[in-house]
Amino acid sequence: MLILPSSQLSAFVAFGALWWSVCGASARADDYRPDGTDWNGLSELISLAAAEDIPLRAVDDVDLGRTSPTTGLLVVYPATPLPKRDIARLLRAGMRIAVADDFGAGAELFRHFGIDRHFPSHQNVLRFRTKPELLVARPRYRHALTEGVSSLVTNHPTVVQHPALEPLAGFGDASQGVVLTGAVGNGRLVAISDPSMFINNMLQFSGNRRFAVNLLRYLAVDREEGVLLATPSTRFSGDGLSGDRAQRKLALNDWIAKVSRVDTPPAALWIGATVITAIFLVFATTALPLRSPYRAESMWLRPRGPRRKKRRVGPDFYRAVRRGASILVGAGRGEAQRNAGTRARRDRSPPP
Repeated sequence: MLILPSSQLSAFVAFGALWWSVCGASARADDYRPDGTDWNGLSELISLAAAEDIPLRAVDDVDLGRTSPTTGLLVVYPATPLPKRDIARLLRAGMRIAVADDFGAGAELFRHFGIDRHFPSHQNVLRFRTKPELLVARPRYRHALTEGVSSLVTNHPTVVQHPALEPLAGFGDASQGVVLTGAVGNGRLVAISDPSMFINNMLQFSGNRRFAVNLLRYLAVDREEGVLLATPSTRFSGDGLSGDRAQRKLALNDWIAKVSRVDTPPAALWIGATVITAIFLVFATTALPLRSPYRAESMWLRPRGPRRKKRRVGPDFYRAVRRGASILVGAGRGEAQRNAGTRARRDRSPPP
């Protein structure tokens, strides 16, 4: 038996890893092609949608700012991080989205919704024909996605886990989930830990085939709009809300979502409610006046008008009255005074 020195063995392992990464990258470029008829293509999935009369449109660009919430979205092995805020906004508006990813860029989106993705435990897990890479998952409870599905055959999968969700299908305990589904606002999110279940070769299994049909039906809320199919080559863009105001609104929504997931003990809630009530009572007692500015005995009296200022009358007016000056009825006091003064001056004037 040939035994290599440690230095040559390390070099051989490094070269093998480099060769595998290059070959794997070139092969990965052909994976999940919608028009691919090879074993790793998605042409069989397109045919299933056509047989169900569900429009399944493979897209190169997705503008989430202009996407209707009634349109379904199936993301298979995303190569770039998904815009989690736009997806969250569409989910809250009622959209149904499924993300199937094992080693792609979907981990950040999963973490945003509290989903952990990790490697499975191979203990006590069923295998297809004893092959270690083909793990068999079983449905756990009845759902529209598991109708008629007895098992799901996976190929080098990961597993997904959420602390508040029971896996729809999995290998062992709750930490070994293959399919998770949960509500986000008015919408639904489906997390799938193995995208290879949808390739042509894996759709030969009856359980995988039925699950794919159920998923397309589940996502297609509106049969006319159908489902968008995003593959590794799909580019996501667009933010339906733009500007600083929109960013503040999205940040507030994210903060509220984080706060709502905090497990607060009942005693802390009771103390917080008591403190808020006390602050409100203090504010109410200090904001209102302690004494009314109105006196009770004068609240219902008729209001008095302004007093009129008495006008002084000159001596000419009284002198004219004594001499028989006539005061016209209805004339103003000032006019009568002027007439009386004129008459008095006329009487004092010397005769011609």
